[in-house]
Amino acid sequence: SKLTQDTTVQPAFITNAIEAFENATKLKPDNLDAETGLGVAYANQALAGMMDATGGPPKGIMILLDVVKKDPGNYKANLNLGQLAVQSRQFDKAVTRFKTAIANASPKDNIVEPYFFLAESYKQLGMKKEAIEAYEKCKQMIPDPVIGQKIEQYIKELKN
Repeated sequence: SKLTQDTTVQPAFITNAIEAFENATKLKPDNLDAETGLGVAYANQALAGMMDATGGPPKGIMILLDVVKKDPGNYKANLNLGQLAVQSRQFDKAVTRFKTAIANASPKDNIVEPYFFLAESYKQLGMKKEAIEAYEKCKQMIPDPVIGQKIEQYIKELKN
């Protein structure tokens, strides 16, 4: 089946990504993009069920935290830490990460994603007004009417 194919491919793909990013970080230790990529690859590895054998925090998260220590506004690292916070249901932490990502986004970054996750996090925290504002921002940025309608539905549910 398609699904089992994908899950067997995934660990190999992630392992290759880790190798590539590790080589990149060795070549340019100060390259935070490579370090962020490595962190994301490790984080995905942990999420793919290949947890850190030491039982400590997954290596990917440690690497991403190291990136934001060196570069607190790093867009990609904050976005990914935010998504990991959502997955572990730490919505207050997620909100902080997404707000930081949005505040530090460059014009080439697609900020629909952090705004959408920010809205979801606010919704989970019961912060309706903030969730609606974040959803509204998403809607302005996505010209797709189908997605627009879906977001409109989320907003309606929050207003009830």
